[in-house]
Amino acid sequence: MPMTLIDLQKALRGLRLSGMSATLEARALQVAAHEYDFLEAFSWLVQDELDRRRSRLLERRYTGSGLSERASLTALDWSYNPKLPKRDVLELGTLRFLDAREDVLLIGKPGTGKSHVAKALALGSSPSCAARSSSSSTICSCAACPRPPATNSPTS
Repeated sequence: MPMTLIDLQKALRGLRLSGMSATLEARALQVAAHEYDFLEAFSWLVQDELDRRRSRLLERRYTGSGLSERASLTALDWSYNPKLPKRDVLELGTLRFLDAREDVLLIGKPGTGKSHVAKALALGSSPSCAARSSSSSTICSCAACPRPPATNSPTS
């Protein structure tokens, strides 16, 4: 026996598929208007659920990160501190130092933008690292980020 739209939404919420439930009616209207066939609409419903889960996960991770604000390099006021090396900071924003397994140390006087840059790098890094960063100065301290193995061999 076919379910009504309301029954489907309740069932989806019961299965913890709130992303699908939220967009079910819109996707059904798109199928009815022949904008999408069933398979396209179903794939969009699945994508809606994946997007919802990803955004909720990132939000939970941000909340647990301890970061006081969501900073980004695009929001940085470069005119505030013209001595800030824009090219170097934007290079850090590419996060290549993570792949190279390099550390970053931001040094400078108070009020020069170090914390803003650190927060932006933390939020721009991979979600598993940014969310587990316990402070704005710790960019990547979680086990998900590969680090070179520690060498405990004696030197000769």
